[in-house]
Parts: sequence; structure tokens; C-alpha cells
Amino acid sequence: MRRKKGGHLTDRTRGMMKAGIGPVALGFATIMLALSVLPASIGAGSSAQKAAAQETDREGFRRGRALSVTECTGCHRAYRPNEYPPQDWPPIIKKMGARASLSESQIRDLESYFVSAAGLTNPK
Repeated sequence: MRRKKGGHLTDRTRGMMKAGIGPVALGFATIMLALSVLPASIGAGSSAQKAAAQETDREGFRRGRALSVTECTGCHRAYRPNEYPPQDWPPIIKKMGARASLSESQIRDLESYFVSAAGLTNPK
């Protein structure tokens, strides 16, 4: 978080916390609930492979959500995944990831979060 001299939050950071983080956290909780009820039959392979793949997807999703709060909001407001359709997020994330000097794995995690969450909240 950005702080002024003396350790006080800036007005911009305080505003982001009030306006952006709360709704994002609520959206994240909704998406995580939706992911927890996904049928185990999604994908191919053995049930152990499916479980491992699903857990990997969830971890990438969680890391992407955390990155959206810690990295993205350092420069601009928090965007909710449903502000764009799923197919619009990858080019946005690639462009912004390069500007923010994010690693390839961080970019993949952000894409996992925004594309998956946008697909759950913008079904088309």
C-alpha cells in the first residue's frame, strides 16, 4: 500500500480499498463457491489426474486473484473480471503484464483468474 510520510494511507489508496477491494473480494468469494461445486467429471484421465488438474487450476486462480490485488492496483483501480468478456482479457493482461514487468507464470495466473471468473460471471 502506498503511504505518505508518517505512515498514513494516501487518499487514493483509501479510496481503492473502499471502492475496489470490497466488491472484488465479494466477486472472488462467489467465484470460489462456484468452482467448489464443479463436477468432478470435467476433463479427461483418471480421477486422480482430474483432481490434481483441478487443484492446479484453483491454485493458479487464487494466485491470479492475489496478483490482481497486489500488482494491478498499485497503478490503477481494481477491475472486476466481469467488466470484459473472457476473450478480451488475455491481450489486456499480456500488455499490462509487460508494462509491470511480470513473469510469464504471473501472467498465466492473472489470465487464469480473469478469464475463468469472467466466464462464470458473463456466460455467453
